[in-house]
Amino acid sequence: MIKFFRNIRYRLLGENRFTRYFLYAVGEIILVVIGILIALQINNWNNYNQNRKQEQFYLNKLEKNIQEDTAFLRYRLRQLDRTQLVYEKLREEIQDEKIIEFSEDSLASYLSAVFRFSPQKSVIENLISTGKLDLIKNQDLVDSLYVYYNYLNNFTSQWNTSNDVYTRETIGPQLLKMEGGIYHLEKATLTQEEKIFILNSIDMKNNIHSGLLYNYQTTLRRAENIITMINNELRSND
Repeated sequence: MIKFFRNIRYRLLGENRFTRYFLYAVGEIILVVIGILIALQINNWNNYNQNRKQEQFYLNKLEKNIQEDTAFLRYRLRQLDRTQLVYEKLREEIQDEKIIEFSEDSLASYLSAVFRFSPQKSVIENLISTGKLDLIKNQDLVDSLYVYYNYLNNFTSQWNTSNDVYTRETIGPQLLKMEGGIYHLEKATLTQEEKIFILNSIDMKNNIHSGLLYNYQTTLRRAENIITMINNELRSND
């Protein structure tokens, strides 16, 4: 093909047909430009399709991570609800002088429970570290992801840390000093000071757990909203 065009140029020059040679040269340039534009368009189309495939891949992975979060959050919320009931039962049994023994051996163990929540962040961290978060073209979804993970990294983390520190440094050591310890606390051996300590601990843990409940409920709603947005985005890409 190149040899064919070269022969035409030589023939036109040999015949001193400079006007036609000029028009031919312009036409050849236009053809080359058109060819380059077509090649660029094909390359852009291929890149677009490749990016959409990668976007779907990461959206599916993100959805899986966040679905795991929602399942664990629901589990933690059930635990917190159950713990609130146990605290009320423990409070009543401590204050009722007619009750000699606690109804359950594990009542006091709830005071040492922390119910920490750690989200699945492998996919979002990979997207951010590799700069591939830009593959997600829905900016509302990207913004929701930032809000979701920033909330977890800040507010949720603070509540978890407060619960951990108070439980580990205050409740745990004191319970271990009591007869029976955490797992088999003997009511009959509790001093008045120890009873007051447990009641105060219940109040403090209830305050912390109220914060955790609100935090986990907020996180769960956000997670469910993100899953809906991801599903809508995946359907739009089909």
